[in-house]
Amino acid sequence: MSSGSAASSAPQDNPELLFENVLSNLKLSSIKCTGEGQDGGIDGEIKLEEITILIILFHGLTDLTEEVVKKGIEKKLDTIDVDSLSNVNNLAYLALAPTGQVNLGTFKELEFWKNFLKTDMTMQIIHAITGKLNKLITATPISEPETKPESRLSGICKYCFTLLHDKISPFLRTSLETFLPYLNGLFPKFKFTGEFRVCRTVEPAVSAGVAPAVSASVYRARYAVESPRAKHPYLKPSVSSVSMNFEMFLLLLESLRISIKKCDTGRFPDVCKLIPEPWSDSRKCAYDSRGQRCRNLSILKGFGVSEHIPFINKVLAHSPSDEIYGMGVMKLNFTTDGSGIVSCKEKFFTPNAVIRGAGAVESEDTYLFNMQGCINFCTSGINAKKSKTVFVLDMSCSSNGTGIFKTVTSEHISSMGGGKRIKKKSGSMKKTRRVKNKSRTTRYIRNRRNRLKHNKRTKKSRKTKTNRKH
Repeated sequence: MSSGSAASSAPQDNPELLFENVLSNLKLSSIKCTGEGQDGGIDGEIKLEEITILIILFHGLTDLTEEVVKKGIEKKLDTIDVDSLSNVNNLAYLALAPTGQVNLGTFKELEFWKNFLKTDMTMQIIHAITGKLNKLITATPISEPETKPESRLSGICKYCFTLLHDKISPFLRTSLETFLPYLNGLFPKFKFTGEFRVCRTVEPAVSAGVAPAVSASVYRARYAVESPRAKHPYLKPSVSSVSMNFEMFLLLLESLRISIKKCDTGRFPDVCKLIPEPWSDSRKCAYDSRGQRCRNLSILKGFGVSEHIPFINKVLAHSPSDEIYGMGVMKLNFTTDGSGIVSCKEKFFTPNAVIRGAGAVESEDTYLFNMQGCINFCTSGINAKKSKTVFVLDMSCSSNGTGIFKTVTSEHISSMGGGKRIKKKSGSMKKTRRVKNKSRTTRYIRNRRNRLKHNKRTKKSRKTKTNRKH
């Protein structure tokens, strides 16, 4: 289902409010505490500390065109081999530019969206979740009869919060019934049931000293959600982990997509207007298609779905002359401490690092690689840690080399989706490999860069550094 059809079937209410309403109506549904020698586990499928956000910015190109879709020959195009991304269990993707369109921005583009995701949106969402859990745990006294004292405290508490349909208000129940068809139209294979769940595991770390005879139940009642600053003489700060089921996490991502789109809707036209006139046909079309940007999320792998719509393996490119544009990949990861405070760590992959790691091929002073190689490099090897669930924000162009500037839409494929994966030879990603049928692509990227040079000669363009395409 295309994003356009999904959007047209959306309810008249604001869909961004659904996540907030679900979060505010979560109830403490169960608590299970285990003793020494048991790890306790986590009930949710998505762990917060294993979530990675990749913000990717390079020149981009795709061969998926409206003509290809009409002829039904998208199966001949190269698609991402998600099975090769062995360290990634779940993979979701959002492109700023719709299929068939260029992307425009300032030389601060990567930094802007990093700050937006890190501070303005993602942190607020995650803080809202952990803050809500803290309030529910604190407001729910946990008292258990002390059966036997423990010389060593090692209890692990699992607090699970669920949207209990029999306890929510009739208004929210009606809202959920209205929104479920909308949510089920977002992803072709994934089905929402309205079972949203978030879990928090609290594991106390015991000091090396001799602890008094304190039962695990007393600790849970007094210290499980206590701030690390409120020190107990016998305990180290507790370790906390937050997890979500697939439905809750995808609802979070959809809320995130809506916020990204709302920000981009106000920002992208202003960026376009910074470009000196006359505009090229591609820029005019990009501006006219601004309402199609950030139009839908795509599930590429995992999330409990056995089959996914194949996804076009976009060609990415970078050359030495692009250094002033601040391209590369920003990687964000998250952790929580014992009191539920969220921390965000960032790691920047320079273009040269990605070029080496993704097996790029050099052609006429331009390095070519693909989206699959880029994602694999950022989530494998020494970069594999905390990358089980990956959300990609693609800031590159989604245009093609046909010279026909038109947004690709279809009721049968998702944005950038469609087609059967073409299996490659084992040595296809070596740096010395022969690139087949890339001459047209290479000429387009080179010519595009050369065309930009004319405008760069203007004093205004040199000052603003906005005259570029991704």
